[in-house]
Amino acid sequence: MSIRTSVVALALTLCAAVPAFAQDAAPDPFSTARFRFGAVAFSPGILVTNMGWDTNVFNEWENPKTDFTLTLTPQTDAWLRFGPARVKVHGSIGYVYFADYYKERSWNTDDSIRFEVPLIHFRPYAGYSYLYIRDRPGFEIDARVRRQEDAMLAGLDLPLTRKTTVGGAFKRTKTDYAQGASFNGNFLRDTFNRTTDVYTASARYAVTPLTTLLLDTEYVRERFQFSPLRNSAGVRVLPGVEFKPLALISGTARVGVRQLNFDSPLVPDYTGPVASVDLGYTLLGMTRLSARVDRDVAYSYEDLQPYYILTGVTGTITQRLNITWDLQARVGNQRLAYQRAVFPVPDGSCGAGGCPCGAGLRASETCAGRLDTVLFYGGGVGYRLGTDVRLGFNVDYFKRTSDTTTRRYEGLRAGSSVTYGF
Repeated sequence: MSIRTSVVALALTLCAAVPAFAQDAAPDPFSTARFRFGAVAFSPGILVTNMGWDTNVFNEWENPKTDFTLTLTPQTDAWLRFGPARVKVHGSIGYVYFADYYKERSWNTDDSIRFEVPLIHFRPYAGYSYLYIRDRPGFEIDARVRRQEDAMLAGLDLPLTRKTTVGGAFKRTKTDYAQGASFNGNFLRDTFNRTTDVYTASARYAVTPLTTLLLDTEYVRERFQFSPLRNSAGVRVLPGVEFKPLALISGTARVGVRQLNFDSPLVPDYTGPVASVDLGYTLLGMTRLSARVDRDVAYSYEDLQPYYILTGVTGTITQRLNITWDLQARVGNQRLAYQRAVFPVPDGSCGAGGCPCGAGLRASETCAGRLDTVLFYGGGVGYRLGTDVRLGFNVDYFKRTSDTTTRRYEGLRAGSSVTYGF
């Protein structure tokens, strides 16, 4: 997907959303909370997901294991108002259960707090989030491993006019894998423990009450605790558009470019397109079409291929049969294009077949490595018991292809879910 094509598609999407600007804006979450007591409001709930059978618990390429599993997650969102200040708190704690493979069981938590003061001429904000989880971190690592992420955020928005706002922010995220967490004989703590600093300058322009143009320019700097080969810094420029939930097309679409420069001359730099698109369209109030596109650089646990370019596309169709029943179909594909590190090679040491990337390659050149793809598709049926309870049953098939035999696998996951808001 070229940058020019992405910009044209973004413009056409913007034009499609403009006719819906006459609708009302989305409601304030404080006013729609389940419980309100003066300046305090909160909405608790509980999720039961993945309750069913996993036919390939460990994503193995031969002799896959089957087990019964479920995930139970109580959670709550709370809001506090005092004077012009606002505080939002999110808390959740989840338990992942496996019937036979008890070592895969885990407790997880995902918590955050955000403080902001939405004044007329300036709007400072700050936040903190804490994630403590044992799961598969992305499409590359097939083992469920424990990691912790602490993130601090501070920023300032400056409304210049009724339609135009500029701002700046700083976010620091520290990622820490547990001692002993490993995959394919590699200790992930030695590879992935890092500190990520993101400096952002942003601009927003409200074209209509439901359509806003966006521009985010980010300077990203990452320092790895035990793997300096992956240390990098670079710029990401992401223009885009945001559509409010009540627009004809809702969601966000950002398509831009990223320049990533590695400190080590052994790792090829990257300059190319990146994207983050999550859009939905409702047809005749009964059919919901949604699409998600992601493209960016992700780090690999392999030293010889220290990063890959991840391109993912997912499409979902949800059909409301009536006020209680709905059907859903989904399909997605993830493409992992690995890039090789370039180590000095003495003359004549590559043999008759030559060197994989050549002995004289510069770090600014791309050196393609392995290409993996993950295909998944499935569907489900849902039943609503009032406005707060939804019962669902889902079946999903997934398959990974790779040049490396041991990274190939396929499986089927079938199970039910329950969403309940108190």
